[in-house]
Parts: sequence; C-alpha cells; structure tokens
Amino acid sequence: MVRPGYFAQEDVASMIRDMGSHPADDEEVGRCREAINVYYTFDWNSPRARRLCFAVPSREGNFPSHVHPLAARFAAEAPVLTERRQLIFNPTFGAHGKYLKLEADYTGDAASRVFGYWNR
Repeated sequence: MVRPGYFAQEDVASMIRDMGSHPADDEEVGRCREAINVYYTFDWNSPRARRLCFAVPSREGNFPSHVHPLAARFAAEAPVLTERRQLIFNPTFGAHGKYLKLEADYTGDAASRVFGYWNR
C-alpha cells in the first residue's frame, strides 16, 4: 500500500519498461502514479514477474472513461449497492501488452475496509 503520488513519474515509467511492455504515454504514467497499491503477478514457471498492476481508486466523475468505450460503459453501468460509485481502475502491463482491469466497490465499504482510501 502506498499513498497516491508515492512513485515519481520516471520510476513508474521504468517499472513498466522493466516488464517489457509497450511504453506508456505521460498521461497513462500519470494515472499510474495515483495508485494506492502496486503489485506484480508471478507464476510457478518463471522467476520473472508476468504482469505489473497499478490499483488506482476513482470516485464517480473522475474515472478515466475516455481511455476505452467499455471503460466509459463500466463507469456508468457497473452494478453497485450503494449511492456512491467507487471504482478501481487497474492499468496492467506485461511482456505481451497492456490491458485494463476494472473493479467496482459493490457494497461501498470494501475500499474502506481493505484500503482505508475512501476514509481519507
């Protein structure tokens, strides 16, 4: 767990390059800097990390919907059981490319209990 902005712009860019992923642009690296959790995924077949993920919390209205049409739809329509739409945007990088993982805090308290982020 880290505070948003913990990693410098060049540190994030270097982490992505080290994964062998396609270079990220400045906007994408800037979003990754807002992560509250940064983690790697490993498997049993290699000592190298398979992917790198940045968990970036996003309240309703500031979710980066413009990055992909499905991200916009997810931000608008993901089912939640609470009045506040608390979403997690996860830019994920690996040697075979990059992709987005999108999460919704369905109950409205998972992010608070797990990350403590929404209580700040």
